[in-house]
This record gives sequence, C-alpha cells and structure tokens, in this order.
Amino acid sequence: MTERQGHVQALSEHELSEIRMLIEERTGICFDESRERFFSTRVREHLRSKGMERGTDLLRAMRKSNLSTKRCWNAC
Repeated sequence: MTERQGHVQALSEHELSEIRMLIEERTGICFDESRERFFSTRVREHLRSKGMERGTDLLRAMRKSNLSTKRCWNAC
C-alpha cells in the first residue's frame, strides 16, 4: 500500500447519490441504478487510492474544483 492509499471508513447512500449527481451535472454521464454496484465499487477504489476516508472528502474536493469532473476526479 502506498502512502496515499487508505481505508474507506464510510460511504453512505446519500454521499454516493451526491457524487453521482455532481458527475451527471458536470459531464452529462448518468449512472442509473443498474450500474450501482459498479459505481459504488469504483468510488470506493478512488477514495482508497487518494487516501480519503469518507465520501464527504471527495465531494468537498470535487465541489472546490471548477475543473471538469474527469479532470477533477483525477486531481482529487
């Protein structure tokens, strides 16, 4: 495990919903309920790789950024 990798403590349904809506708002990409498992797994992997413990950490970083969500996702 690298220095930035960590353990995701919690990722609530509300946080997933907020992340999903922010991605849709900024990119037009919609993750419907049939992709829920893929989406939540990918968000958790991203949080872990960036050393973030909570979905709110990612939401805060994404909201602060005025980059496109793809660039923000990579930068966060």
